[in-house]
Amino acid sequence: YSILLNSYNGLSGSWTGAVSQILRNTPELFYEFKDFIEKIIQNENIIINFSVFEILNITCNIEKEWTLEKLINLYEKDIRLINRHYLPVMDKLYYSKYKERFLKIIEKCYNSQYKDLIEIGARYILKLYLHYGDFKDKIEKIYLIDGEKLNYILEELINRFNSIEYNNEIKEIILKLKEKDLIYYSLERLFNHRKIDLSRDKEFLLELMKFKNIDKIIHSFLEYLEERSVSILDYADIIINLCENILSKDKKLLQSELMIMSDISKLTVKLYDEASNSKLNKNKEIAMKCLDFWDIMYEKGLVYAREAIKELMNR
Repeated sequence: YSILLNSYNGLSGSWTGAVSQILRNTPELFYEFKDFIEKIIQNENIIINFSVFEILNITCNIEKEWTLEKLINLYEKDIRLINRHYLPVMDKLYYSKYKERFLKIIEKCYNSQYKDLIEIGARYILKLYLHYGDFKDKIEKIYLIDGEKLNYILEELINRFNSIEYNNEIKEIILKLKEKDLIYYSLERLFNHRKIDLSRDKEFLLELMKFKNIDKIIHSFLEYLEERSVSILDYADIIINLCENILSKDKKLLQSELMIMSDISKLTVKLYDEASNSKLNKNKEIAMKCLDFWDIMYEKGLVYAREAIKELMNR
């Protein structure tokens, strides 16, 4: 960011901004400025180098091959020149004779010390895997990735979750993270942003509810159900998996998670309400399962079990 700011504010930024405007309006003047552009690219100062990208963004539509050669050389010179503002023109490198060099640059971003470049590298790695099968060694073993790299890839998986073409593959990738300690904000977005389609994603949800520390997203799941005004029985198997996972945890841990246990109580009361009023044997079994959950909660000294029972008795 500081490189970007300095290049815009500096004298080189003023020059290149003026040339960019001229070429945008009169592209035929490109050859008049070609030597000037070359000198900026060859300069040893990275801030001066960065100021040329606005011009290259335009020359890509004038002299594409010349521009791509300059781009790849600049990125190989210093990956700090990569910036999200110019990713569309950078994308063109993948479809050129510089593809292999471009992939090495993405790998270098991914393994860099700079947070913004790690993010760019991680998102590209997922994108190129889904579209073309590149970086299989990373995505197919995503469970070996940790930290910011994993968080950025997970965010991108959620961003693309509703893709008709890649939905099934994305679900398979996410389910490989079952035992990972995740930042659950990304998974919450499945519910907050209404990305879940029950008819399409039910099997995925059943497995998701078995994730380690899935309790972090219960509130989002509850809100999702309330907003959709659907029959909670449609989600019975999912809720049962969720409750079994959470209630199997240590008693002291559950006693400290008051909000989570409150949400579990609300879910089971809603489920019991609908199931107990049905004459179907399957739904009667669901109602009995809710009673079993309350027994477990009561045995573990969880106050919300008493409140759930009291709420039903007062009806």
